[in-house]
Amino acid sequence: MERLTAVCVGSKVLEYSGSMPISIIKAFDNVVYAKTSKSHLLVITSGSKRSDITVNVDAPKGLQNYLIEGEQLSLIDNSMVGRYADIILSENTYRGGLAKGDKNALLSCREELVKAATLLSILAPQDAICDSKGRFFESYKRAINLLSLDNIHQPLLENIGLGSGLTPSFDDFASGFLAIYNNYARLFGRERIILSRNLILKRTSWLSGSILDYAQHGIVDEDVAHVINSISRGDKNFLLNIQELTIKGHTSGVDTATGIVVAAALLMGSEARGFMYDIMRILGLT
Repeated sequence: MERLTAVCVGSKVLEYSGSMPISIIKAFDNVVYAKTSKSHLLVITSGSKRSDITVNVDAPKGLQNYLIEGEQLSLIDNSMVGRYADIILSENTYRGGLAKGDKNALLSCREELVKAATLLSILAPQDAICDSKGRFFESYKRAINLLSLDNIHQPLLENIGLGSGLTPSFDDFASGFLAIYNNYARLFGRERIILSRNLILKRTSWLSGSILDYAQHGIVDEDVAHVINSISRGDKNFLLNIQELTIKGHTSGVDTATGIVVAAALLMGSEARGFMYDIMRILGLT
């Protein structure tokens, strides 16, 4: 059995993994997705990006060499033990979370959001939300154009599962949208939007739906948190963080970033008339 060392452990990993067993549902070279008996998602990765539900490990070879789809892991004496690998959990804990929203900081980043929308429209890969030649583009556009401050729940929920891949593009869009929207909603006199987990899972895969459910409650990967927090803190790294997020997956990063930008523009539009339309036009979604 190979012994692997976790260099960082998300704050919720031990809490969630205490519900045995842990079943591996998807395994790739650099990331493994697992499901606990209480339907919590855990992520094991050899990458550097952290989250509250992620175990970052130092692995000399691809993770598929150690963790196999369908096998079960057990938590024994602060280790995750599988058939071919024993992961020693580190005391180095990552506790993420989104910085408290700052309304004035968001309202002051109009120019940065315009630049971000321009960047996303240029970088959009095939079949991303903003790819005008993509297979699902017209459906994405119709759904997003239905969004308003008084109409968010239905357009999002009815289009969960739209797209292709491990996490469909509209799921990624909704994840980014709800992560920032719910962080700012009450500052703009709005209620947070929480989609029913059961309804989400009726429309998309368990993995994609779980990621979306975590996002709407503010539990996101470090690269997503950096984008949202750079707005909240009014720092100068917003565009750099957007660009960093866009390299995630084939379309996932771009689509998540698009959701963040659209939600921010929608909130800002309540005090800057026409701004939402400007952002949608730049993204090619009008």
